[in-house]
Amino acid sequence: DLANVAGLEIWRADGVHELQQRDVAGTQSDAIYALVNDYLHRALEGERITEWVTLEVRGNTRRFMHTYHPFRLLDGRDVLLIEAKAAPTAEELLAFTSDYTLTVGLYELDGRLVSSNPAFRKLNEQHPLAHLDALLPAERAFTDWPQRLLEQNQLLFETTLNTARGLAWFRGELRRVLAEDGRTQALLTLYDLTEQRLRDSERALKEDRARTERLLR
Repeated sequence: DLANVAGLEIWRADGVHELQQRDVAGTQSDAIYALVNDYLHRALEGERITEWVTLEVRGNTRRFMHTYHPFRLLDGRDVLLIEAKAAPTAEELLAFTSDYTLTVGLYELDGRLVSSNPAFRKLNEQHPLAHLDALLPAERAFTDWPQRLLEQNQLLFETTLNTARGLAWFRGELRRVLAEDGRTQALLTLYDLTEQRLRDSERALKEDRARTERLLR
């Protein structure tokens, strides 16, 4: 319904009226709609939600920090206000183009993939993602994930997956969402932890070396 100048630039539109004439829905996956709807409900409950996303501006892919705010219009409708802040450095932009965040897939409770975003499909080229069981940890706690999801609303885990650049670490968030027809589905979001893990390993190695040097003095 509303967009500022920067938002119109991202959507390559001269005004909101032009966006309203477009088939925007036809360009988005069910997974993305489920994710945005989930953000709205979480934001309405008071949760602060921020995510890194990629957007295309003037033909260039750029990294933005999205912050989601609930907002009530005068007609009583609840909408999600999305604040996008561009990443300040070229170094951060380069790092983002090489990772898989934000990776989103929508699944039925029998584990079948329903819809996904481009990053998810990119990951699928290296690791089979058609069934959720292939992604979840082989632990007893996840053998009955559909029932646990119905009871807890959210499941968290960490895993390693093959990517185009090799083995990568991911934090997984499996969340219960409702389809338009009222069916319960599972929304999987994978956050790339590889850069963080490498930094942590490098820091731990430096600390071990420093301790060893102190002992040898």
